[in-house]
Order: sequence, then C-alpha cells, then structure tokens
Amino acid sequence: MNLFSGMLVLTIVISLFYWSLVDNTEKQIAVQARSVANLAASRVDVVRGYLTKDPPEVLGTIAEQIVVKTDAAFVVFLDRDGLRYTHPNPELVGKPFTGNDELPALREGKAYVSKAVGISGPSIRAFAPVYDYAGNQLGAVAVGFWEPNISNIIWGVFRILYIIIPVSLVSVALFSYLLAGNVKKTLFGMEPAEIATQLKERETMLESVREGIVAIDADCRVTVANSAARRILGPEKKIIDSDVKKVIPNTRLPIVLENNAAELDEPMLVNDHIVLVNRIPLVVNNQTVGAISTFRDMTEINSLAEELTGAR
Repeated sequence: MNLFSGMLVLTIVISLFYWSLVDNTEKQIAVQARSVANLAASRVDVVRGYLTKDPPEVLGTIAEQIVVKTDAAFVVFLDRDGLRYTHPNPELVGKPFTGNDELPALREGKAYVSKAVGISGPSIRAFAPVYDYAGNQLGAVAVGFWEPNISNIIWGVFRILYIIIPVSLVSVALFSYLLAGNVKKTLFGMEPAEIATQLKERETMLESVREGIVAIDADCRVTVANSAARRILGPEKKIIDSDVKKVIPNTRLPIVLENNAAELDEPMLVNDHIVLVNRIPLVVNNQTVGAISTFRDMTEINSLAEELTGAR
C-alpha cells in the first residue's frame, strides 16, 4: 500500500511538472513570436518593401534574415487580402494563408498570438499589422514556431529524468518497504484490522470491569479513565488529558513513573472513598512510557467480605 501511494505521488508530481513545463514553454515561445512579429512589422525596410513594385522579392529577403536571426519556423508577410508575399516554400507565395486565424490582423489591425494548423503542421504564431507612414494598413506579418520544435525542447529537458525517474522509483520502493516494516514492528506485527479489533476489545474490557482504571503518559497526563474510575473521581471532572495531580492530588503515579517500580494493594483516600490501589509502570521496548493505576472502593470489598463471612 505504501509503495502504491509513493508511486501515485511520484506519478502526479511528474505529470504536474510535465504540464507546467509545456505550458511555460509555450508561453515563452508565444512571447518570443509576438516580439519578433511586432519588430518585423515596425521595420522601415519592411514598409518600403510593401510599397515597392515587387514586394515578394524584397520582403522575401527580409523574411529569410529574420528566420536566421530568430530561429523562427517561418516569417510570412501578407497583403490585405491574406495572400502570401513570402513563405519558406516558394511555391506557396501568392496563395492564401492557411489556418483561418489571420483575419483579425488583416481586418481589424490587431496584434495577437494563436495556435493553428497550417500547411506544414501545427504551430504557435504571432500576427502583427503592417502600416505605411500615413497610418494605412498594408498587410500583416505572421511569425511562427512549429510545435514539434516545442516537443524537442521539452524532450531535451526530460532526458534528465531518464536518470531521476528510475532512481526515484527504486527509492520509493525501498523506503516504502522499510517504512512498512518499521510501522509493523512498532505495531507489534499486527495488521490494521487486528489493531481495530484489539482496541474494541480493550474498550469493552475497561468499561466492563468494576475496578477503576487510570493510565498516564510520560508527561503525567491522564490518557485512560474507565467508567468505574470516573464514578469514584467525580463524573463532572475533566479527566482525560488533564494532569493527574489535578484529578487525584494525592496520587503516587508520578512516583511510580519516576522510580519504575510497582506498588501493590495500598489503601488510599480518593474523593471521600477509601480505595485499594495497585500502581504499575507501563514499559514498552525497555522504556517506561507511562503508568497504570487500578483501584476499587474498600466499601465494596468489605461488603463482599461480610457476605463471605456470613456464608461461612
């Protein structure tokens, strides 16, 4: 179970890391594409290229320069009708742009980033309108990065995980095994169902006996008090998690805890009741972790003795 939990957590962490990396990478590429598109649209030589008699020739050279400097997948200059002035594939020059995401840039003069599938495949691309010196729109520029390039970037990062993932899986398996063994040893080799059964048996036993039972931890705070003990100590008192000295001022449980020595069959006055007390230190793995006191009202003991005497 611990191994499964560890594997599940590791899988979730790796998945979150992967999607976070993909998202951040795409955002960074989108910012880069937008910057390149805006710079290209504002270049003086680009505006002049649009105004020449042969825009494809002039703008084609500029587009190639931008691709080389920025490592963009493509830089495509468009006219107002969405026809390509430039394209990495010369045969597509003069043909309509594909992807159906260029219209806001051409018709509304917007600059934006989109993801679409073009002739060469899916890409992240940024659009920016191109204006002349009088503010009239001449067309738009589209700068794109192929999504396979994004995958390559991510794949390069994930090569590191080739070592991390196996080591993590082995570590999770090893630590889960050691943890399970340690937990089972701490629980005396019992399974959860056995623990639940014994706890229920313990609770039933504590409430069924007529002797009062009080247990304290190493800090002298009460951890157990059954109904018989509460009846003698006072039902209205807050007993559990209280300092035993506040519940039973004349108790010797702290002394038993300190000396690690039992005290048996000693009379004691508790809340106007004379009781016969047994006090025993609680030892786990050779370490005293608390103490337990059992006591019974002497009145009941005397009544029982009288009945036995009469019977005799």
